[in-house]
Amino acid sequence: MNLDEAVGRLFLIGIPGPEIDSDTEKTLVQVKPGAVILFSKNIVDAAQVRALVDEIERVLGYKPAIAIDQEGGIVSRLREGFSVSPGAMAIAATNRVENCFLAGSIMAREMRAIGVNWNLAPVVDVNCNPKNPGIGVRSFGDSPEQVISYARAFVDAMSENGVMSCLKHFPGKGRVDVDAHLDLPVLDVPLSTLDS
Repeated sequence: MNLDEAVGRLFLIGIPGPEIDSDTEKTLVQVKPGAVILFSKNIVDAAQVRALVDEIERVLGYKPAIAIDQEGGIVSRLREGFSVSPGAMAIAATNRVENCFLAGSIMAREMRAIGVNWNLAPVVDVNCNPKNPGIGVRSFGDSPEQVISYARAFVDAMSENGVMSCLKHFPGKGRVDVDAHLDLPVLDVPLSTLDS
């Protein structure tokens, strides 16, 4: 691997649509990314995603990580032809951590079947600010201990079924009043609070 290829493997890139057009192919060949992220605009159904992943791998000549946001609930990129998973708050409301493992296992098996091997989930924000516009039902709870228990089960389920996880969001996004998709949130708390 030369230096350009090594640098390219550090990148996670998105692509513009559900198919690989000539411009996208040129970008993939030029960048040689280590990972490709799929958004709703890239997804029609399971067969199409499998074909898209296969085409990405053919163009690159290797298997990059294929990432997606598949938290369950309101943040589920895979919908048509996939199991519907409850979101974090709904799963935690059952008071059964094993339900989180079960839901995560089903999601992971379905992701692996279509070539997705990196889930940008779970959310590990603590739901501690009722004015937060972006976390709410995406959180497993209002205490760090509850969030840790359910997130651990989710990550274990992903791992046991061959899918990597990415814990999000840091630091302390559950405490802010601003949607980070619209503006830059600022969290004015001591570092010791974040560390705890």
